[in-house]
Amino acid sequence: MRVPAAGDLAAGGPARHHPSWSADDLRSRLLVPRDRLAELRAGERAVAAAFELSYQDLDAERQRFFRLLGFYAGTDLDAYTGAAIASVSVAEARSRLEELDEAHLIDEQPGDRYRLHNLLRDYARRAWLVREAG
Repeated sequence: MRVPAAGDLAAGGPARHHPSWSADDLRSRLLVPRDRLAELRAGERAVAAAFELSYQDLDAERQRFFRLLGFYAGTDLDAYTGAAIASVSVAEARSRLEELDEAHLIDEQPGDRYRLHNLLRDYARRAWLVREAG
């Protein structure tokens, strides 16, 4: 997994500023999807800022594809699923999935499948709201 583990981030983030918090306290705060990105801070840099750098390096079509993946409810997907989500060909979806993997926005899994980490799913949904609803 290329996304830092929550525990590693918490050591430099909210847990450092709240030494009385137990692991369960931190876990309960991280389980709320709306607040996960806000809770995970390492020093002055938010985790979302790292995601933003990778996202901004994508062209507009890849950004849109990534945003759409944020609404996919499954745990992993393949090129056929990506094609259905974004209304593109399977070949185009495969290319976009590979590019998102290279950008560290999704993880390649065995069997030509890909996984979107929950924090990145949250980021993709937020990016969709900013771009499409904003």
